[in-house]
Amino acid sequence: MSDAGLRALERAWRDGGGAEAHAAYLRAAVRAGEVDPGRLERAARIGHPAARLACPGAEEVESEDVLAWVREVEDLVAPTADHEDVGGDTDEERLLLIHDLFWFQVGLGLVRALGPTLGPRGVELAKLTGRWVAQPSQRRMDEIARLRAELDTETPSGEVLEQVLERLLDHPEDDWDDPAVAQVAAVVGRVALLESLAITVGDWLLEPSWPEPAREAPAPVPTGILDALTALVERDQLSPERLRLAAYLGLPAALDRSVL
Repeated sequence: MSDAGLRALERAWRDGGGAEAHAAYLRAAVRAGEVDPGRLERAARIGHPAARLACPGAEEVESEDVLAWVREVEDLVAPTADHEDVGGDTDEERLLLIHDLFWFQVGLGLVRALGPTLGPRGVELAKLTGRWVAQPSQRRMDEIARLRAELDTETPSGEVLEQVLERLLDHPEDDWDDPAVAQVAAVVGRVALLESLAITVGDWLLEPSWPEPAREAPAPVPTGILDALTALVERDQLSPERLRLAAYLGLPAALDRSVL
């Protein structure tokens, strides 16, 4: 298929074509080499609707307990360096980055599951959070802060959503605690939460920009920038985890004043 044909399928999906249109694009993207077939299979195993259509033979991850499902999916898409399925030549730093980003997506999935329970403001807050995760900026953070201030934290949904947002946006370097997943499941239900997580994590897996091993040396970074970042880390004003996330998002964008 020509590139024009592939782009036409992508537009048909992004313009609201649904899971069938997305699956048609994914099948073509795999043939064109834009989407790795292994990642498509993993997304299908997670339960991503379009990936399931494009890869119907994949065995789906199943668990009655949502947290157990998340842990199994974590092993599937974000294994640690000592995981038995990881080859010895795998870049350990890349694995750490993928692990951090996986939990970022889990947090976003929790927000997306909770948002509709709080009406239009909750839905808009979930959308803004997704845009911020995809491309952080101060403007988006300010919009999120405005909507957070209007949340009714006296309701179970509002209280749990604020806790998840605080963890996701204010302290992304901290490890996720297990109760967060269980709390959201108790509010929205197991099925709704699994659907939100499957779509959010699956979409991330299927992105063409999904982290891959470096194939060539990166361009050198000016010494002054490296010194400034090192000083921030040493003074505990910048965590190594945030720095890894900034590197994934692109160092020039992370250093731009509109982002910080």
